[in-house]
Amino acid sequence: MVQSFGPINHIDNMPSIEITEENGLKKLNAIKTDKSPGPDQLPSRVLFEVRNENVAPLTLLFKLSIETATHDWKIGEIRVIYKNGSNANVSNYWPVSLTSVVCKIAELLIRDHIMIHFISNNLFSSKEFGFIKGRSTVLQLLHVLDTWVKNFNEGGQIDVIYTDFAKAFDKVPHCRLISKLCSYGIYDRLYGLKISYCIGVRE
Repeated sequence: MVQSFGPINHIDNMPSIEITEENGLKKLNAIKTDKSPGPDQLPSRVLFEVRNENVAPLTLLFKLSIETATHDWKIGEIRVIYKNGSNANVSNYWPVSLTSVVCKIAELLIRDHIMIHFISNNLFSSKEFGFIKGRSTVLQLLHVLDTWVKNFNEGGQIDVIYTDFAKAFDKVPHCRLISKLCSYGIYDRLYGLKISYCIGVRE
Protein backbone atom coordinates (compact mmCIF):
# COMPACT_ATOMS: atom_id res chain seq x y z
CA MET A 1 0.00 0.00 0.00
CA VAL A 2 1.38 3.42 -0.97
CA GLN A 3 1.21 6.02 1.76
CA SER A 4 -0.37 9.33 0.79
CA PHE A 5 1.90 12.35 0.68
CA GLY A 6 -0.89 14.86 1.23
CA PRO A 7 -1.21 17.07 4.33
CA ILE A 8 -2.56 15.23 7.38
CA ASN A 9 -4.13 18.40 8.82
CA HIS A 10 -4.85 21.91 7.58
CA ILE A 11 -1.38 23.38 7.36
CA ASP A 12 -0.49 26.29 5.11
CA ASN A 13 1.95 25.19 2.44
CA MET A 14 5.37 26.68 2.78
CA PRO A 15 5.81 29.49 0.24
CA SER A 16 8.58 29.36 -2.32
CA ILE A 17 11.98 30.18 -0.87
CA GLU A 18 13.15 33.69 -1.67
CA ILE A 19 16.91 34.04 -1.33
CA THR A 20 18.25 37.59 -1.51
CA GLU A 21 21.76 38.98 -1.68
CA GLU A 22 21.13 40.67 1.67
CA ASN A 23 20.38 37.36 3.42
CA GLY A 24 23.21 35.64 1.59
CA LEU A 25 25.70 38.30 2.70
CA LYS A 26 24.58 37.90 6.34
CA LYS A 27 25.46 34.20 6.17
CA LEU A 28 28.76 34.90 4.42
CA ASN A 29 29.66 37.45 7.11
CA ALA A 30 29.11 34.76 9.75
CA ILE A 31 31.38 32.14 8.14
CA LYS A 32 33.75 30.44 10.57
CA THR A 33 37.06 30.72 8.78
CA ASP A 34 38.62 27.73 10.57
CA LYS A 35 36.16 25.21 9.08
CA SER A 36 37.58 22.46 6.87
CA PRO A 37 36.76 22.63 3.14
CA GLY A 38 34.69 19.98 1.39
CA PRO A 39 35.37 18.05 -1.84
CA ASP A 40 35.66 21.33 -3.79
CA GLN A 41 38.67 22.27 -1.63
CA LEU A 42 37.37 25.85 -1.38
CA PRO A 43 38.56 27.20 1.99
CA SER A 44 36.10 29.09 4.16
CA ARG A 45 38.71 31.85 4.62
CA VAL A 46 38.69 32.55 0.87
CA LEU A 47 34.87 32.68 0.78
CA PHE A 48 34.88 35.10 3.70
CA GLU A 49 37.49 37.43 2.24
CA VAL A 50 35.75 37.74 -1.16
CA ARG A 51 32.20 37.61 0.18
CA ASN A 52 31.17 41.04 -1.16
CA GLU A 53 32.34 40.18 -4.67
CA ASN A 54 30.80 36.68 -4.69
CA VAL A 55 27.45 37.26 -3.00
CA ALA A 56 25.68 38.00 -6.32
CA PRO A 57 26.79 34.85 -8.21
CA LEU A 58 26.30 32.69 -5.12
CA THR A 59 22.74 34.01 -4.65
CA LEU A 60 22.00 33.14 -8.28
CA LEU A 61 23.48 29.67 -7.75
CA PHE A 62 21.31 29.10 -4.66
CA LYS A 63 18.16 30.16 -6.54
CA LEU A 64 18.89 27.91 -9.52
CA SER A 65 19.62 24.97 -7.24
CA ILE A 66 16.24 25.28 -5.52
CA GLU A 67 14.26 26.02 -8.68
CA THR A 68 15.70 23.01 -10.52
CA ALA A 69 15.71 20.76 -7.41
CA THR A 70 19.34 19.84 -8.03
CA HIS A 71 21.80 19.63 -5.18
CA ASP A 72 24.97 18.12 -6.65
CA TRP A 73 27.17 19.84 -4.07
CA LYS A 74 25.68 17.61 -1.34
CA ILE A 75 28.45 15.13 -2.22
CA GLY A 76 30.59 14.80 0.89
CA GLU A 77 34.07 13.70 1.78
CA ILE A 78 33.96 11.13 4.59
CA ARG A 79 36.61 11.34 7.30
CA VAL A 80 36.82 9.51 10.59
CA ILE A 81 37.45 10.98 14.03
CA TYR A 82 38.71 8.81 16.87
CA LYS A 83 36.40 8.85 19.91
CA ASN A 84 37.76 6.56 22.64
CA GLY A 85 38.65 2.97 23.46
CA SER A 86 40.80 0.72 21.34
CA ASN A 87 42.00 2.41 18.16
CA ALA A 88 41.86 -1.01 16.47
CA ASN A 89 38.05 -1.14 16.88
CA VAL A 90 36.17 0.43 13.96
CA SER A 91 33.16 1.29 16.15
CA ASN A 92 35.38 3.65 18.18
CA TYR A 93 35.60 6.04 15.23
CA TRP A 94 33.04 8.67 14.33
CA PRO A 95 32.46 9.26 10.58
CA VAL A 96 32.14 12.90 9.55
CA SER A 97 30.93 14.07 6.15
CA LEU A 98 32.68 17.22 4.93
CA THR A 99 30.52 19.04 2.41
CA SER A 100 31.18 22.27 0.56
CA VAL A 101 31.11 25.43 2.67
CA VAL A 102 28.88 26.96 -0.02
CA CYS A 103 26.49 24.06 0.53
CA LYS A 104 26.38 24.80 4.26
CA ILE A 105 25.47 28.42 3.56
CA ALA A 106 22.61 27.31 1.32
CA GLU A 107 21.41 24.93 4.05
CA LEU A 108 21.35 27.78 6.59
CA LEU A 109 19.27 29.95 4.25
CA ILE A 110 16.80 27.11 3.67
CA ARG A 111 16.69 26.32 7.40
CA ASP A 112 15.64 29.91 8.17
CA HIS A 113 12.63 29.58 5.84
CA ILE A 114 11.65 26.19 7.27
CA MET A 115 11.82 27.52 10.84
CA ILE A 116 9.56 30.46 9.93
CA HIS A 117 7.08 28.01 8.37
CA PHE A 118 7.08 25.74 11.44
CA ILE A 119 6.69 28.60 13.90
CA SER A 120 3.92 30.35 11.94
CA ASN A 121 1.96 27.05 11.76
CA ASN A 122 2.63 26.05 15.39
CA LEU A 123 4.24 22.77 14.31
CA PHE A 124 6.65 22.63 17.26
CA SER A 125 5.44 20.88 20.39
CA SER A 126 5.54 22.84 23.62
CA LYS A 127 7.57 19.93 25.02
CA GLU A 128 10.26 20.26 22.36
CA PHE A 129 13.56 21.84 23.30
CA GLY A 130 16.93 22.14 21.63
CA PHE A 131 17.68 23.40 18.09
CA ILE A 132 14.99 26.08 18.64
CA LYS A 133 15.81 29.70 19.43
CA GLY A 134 14.75 30.55 22.98
CA ARG A 135 14.13 26.90 23.93
CA SER A 136 17.54 25.52 24.86
CA THR A 137 18.21 22.22 26.61
CA VAL A 138 19.23 24.22 29.68
CA LEU A 139 15.75 25.76 29.76
CA GLN A 140 14.31 22.25 29.51
CA LEU A 141 16.31 21.12 32.54
CA LEU A 142 15.12 24.15 34.52
CA HIS A 143 11.51 23.42 33.51
CA VAL A 144 11.80 19.76 34.57
CA LEU A 145 13.50 20.70 37.85
CA ASP A 146 10.75 23.21 38.62
CA THR A 147 8.09 20.54 37.97
CA TRP A 148 9.87 18.03 40.19
CA VAL A 149 10.34 20.48 43.07
CA LYS A 150 6.69 21.53 42.91
CA ASN A 151 5.56 17.89 42.92
CA PHE A 152 7.94 17.04 45.76
CA ASN A 153 6.70 19.95 47.91
CA GLU A 154 3.13 18.77 47.39
CA GLY A 155 4.04 15.30 48.66
CA GLY A 156 3.91 13.62 45.28
CA GLN A 157 6.04 10.81 43.92
CA ILE A 158 8.63 11.31 41.21
CA ASP A 159 9.65 8.46 38.89
CA VAL A 160 12.23 9.20 36.21
CA ILE A 161 13.17 7.09 33.18
CA TYR A 162 16.09 8.12 31.00
CA THR A 163 16.31 6.81 27.45
CA ASP A 164 19.05 7.21 24.87
CA PHE A 165 18.38 6.59 21.18
CA ALA A 166 21.70 5.30 19.86
CA LYS A 167 22.61 6.99 16.57
CA ALA A 168 19.04 8.25 16.20
CA PHE A 169 19.97 10.79 13.52
CA ASP A 170 21.80 8.12 11.52
CA LYS A 171 18.82 5.75 11.41
CA VAL A 172 15.96 7.98 10.28
CA PRO A 173 14.14 6.27 7.33
CA HIS A 174 14.48 8.75 4.47
CA CYS A 175 11.12 7.91 2.87
CA ARG A 176 9.30 8.35 6.17
CA LEU A 177 11.06 11.66 6.69
CA ILE A 178 10.01 12.85 3.22
CA SER A 179 6.43 11.80 3.96
CA LYS A 180 6.54 13.93 7.12
CA LEU A 181 7.91 16.90 5.20
CA CYS A 182 5.03 16.59 2.72
CA SER A 183 2.45 16.44 5.49
CA TYR A 184 3.93 19.61 7.04
CA GLY A 185 3.63 21.49 3.76
CA ILE A 186 7.36 21.97 3.26
CA TYR A 187 8.23 23.53 -0.11
CA ASP A 188 8.32 20.53 -2.46
CA ARG A 189 11.29 21.75 -4.51
CA LEU A 190 13.49 20.79 -1.58
CA TYR A 191 12.75 17.08 -1.91
CA GLY A 192 10.61 16.65 -5.04
CA LEU A 193 13.08 14.37 -6.83
CA LYS A 194 12.94 11.87 -3.97
CA ILE A 195 9.16 11.32 -3.92
CA SER A 196 8.98 9.01 -6.93
CA TYR A 197 11.73 6.89 -5.47
CA CYS A 198 9.94 6.50 -2.13
CA ILE A 199 6.65 5.61 -3.83
CA GLY A 200 8.50 2.92 -5.77
CA VAL A 201 9.95 1.54 -2.54
CA ARG A 202 6.51 1.32 -0.91
CA GLU A 203 4.97 -0.39 -3.94
